[in-house]
Amino acid sequence: MNKTRASLSAAGLAILMAGQLLPLIDFSIVNVALGSIASALNASHIELELMVAVYGVSFAVCLAMGGRLGDNYGRRRLFNTLKDN
Repeated sequence: MNKTRASLSAAGLAILMAGQLLPLIDFSIVNVALGSIASALNASHIELELMVAVYGVSFAVCLAMGGRLGDNYGRRRLFNTLKDN
């Protein structure tokens, strides 16, 4: 039997690392935008902290839900469905 082992190319590694970096960039963007959000919505410091916390919780829920959908229906099928819409 000839078993081939899938290897990760340089482009695949770059895409994987970009995917790992996006949540950090997202939280940085939210933290940088807090000044503008505070002035536009006249929000207090407690409300701003709550916004960041809600953003983190919603991100975690969507991440878990996306992982579960990928496990149930297949990641390739899920991405193709999202791409078509």
